[in-house]
Amino acid sequence: MTYPSGAVTLSNQRSFPRGVIFHAQMDHMSRANDFVQLHLAPQLAAAGFDYVPFRIWPVIKANRSLLARAMWGAFKEHGFRAFRSKTDLAACMYKSTTMFDMASDLMRQQISATPNVVAILQTGGAFNSSLPGLPFFIHADDVILNREHGDFQGTPASSQVIDRERALYAHVDKFMVQSSHVVEALHEFYGIDRAKTAVINVGANARATHVDQSLERYAAQKIIFVGLDWDRKGGAQLVQAFEQVLPEFPKARLTIVGAAPVLSHPAIDVVGRLPLDGVGDALAQASIFCLPSRLEPSAAASVEASLAALPVIATDTGGFRDSVVEGLTGLRVPVGNVERLADALRRLLSDPALCQSMGAAGRTYAASHYVWESVTAKMANTMVAEVTAREPVAAKAVAA
Repeated sequence: MTYPSGAVTLSNQRSFPRGVIFHAQMDHMSRANDFVQLHLAPQLAAAGFDYVPFRIWPVIKANRSLLARAMWGAFKEHGFRAFRSKTDLAACMYKSTTMFDMASDLMRQQISATPNVVAILQTGGAFNSSLPGLPFFIHADDVILNREHGDFQGTPASSQVIDRERALYAHVDKFMVQSSHVVEALHEFYGIDRAKTAVINVGANARATHVDQSLERYAAQKIIFVGLDWDRKGGAQLVQAFEQVLPEFPKARLTIVGAAPVLSHPAIDVVGRLPLDGVGDALAQASIFCLPSRLEPSAAASVEASLAALPVIATDTGGFRDSVVEGLTGLRVPVGNVERLADALRRLLSDPALCQSMGAAGRTYAASHYVWESVTAKMANTMVAEVTAREPVAAKAVAA
């Protein structure tokens, strides 16, 4: 299977009479931006628009002066926390006023230098690329202020960063978000009218090339966890729950993909990072998918599992509330509740037929709601409608 490279170009040398929709990005956003680019460009082209994506983080990273400025800003606002790890440094840079202001300025310069821009699409709220008079759209999987974060706050954001995020959102014509919890957070904490938001869902990045839906697959009792952030994804809680049920299901096995915790257990296989094709293959070989996240903005991994016809055990939080239909495509348990997680594992490990029916229902549900082609079609339709409403009469005649 071929996946998009994530490379950006500033011109494809075609003629687009309705102008350019500029896509401002910080980085690849867990590959989501790569897939958006792959599908959105031809969909906008069909409506007469050029699509120009641009990522600002590679520009900053390649410039020593800009990178040093970003690192200093991270230290100034977050102290030595910024240098505990590469992950902490990136998070602290992204949640600093220095990075917000620098990325905003650089991105606006790039937009201003791009001819015939008629609208701006921005991924996330880590900078502000809006310009006066241009329709402005946000594509996001989360916001800083959100009840769904619970006791897992990650890297804190200063009040100054939150003020900038709030000011950014005041300029947005339409929010296109990946899960319904973001709609509620925007309304509750930022005063955004729900009418300005649209839930467009998220697509699957990793896809299984062959899906076996035989009863034997689910009777094999192979549990899989897919996630890079072991702590945030609830990895430790899953291990505890797995150890509880293992005496009752001695042939059960747990495979961990993405994260690489130091574990020594004969029934647990730590695989670590895999390419997307490898993730798809690993899902296809499993019987049950389990991801007890403490915080889960978009729940893309559960969608990938559903498309691989796996029953899903997830926590009752964030994007899982949209992607996992309780009792139909999987089971949702309270965040941090190891006992309930173990009960969910027991229920599925003991009933291959239930796993099979949930896997089939999940595959149908995900294929109808969670593929990038349909996600980006919603994005394209939303933006084209807004830009068309603002176009001069002559331009509308061209579009027709």
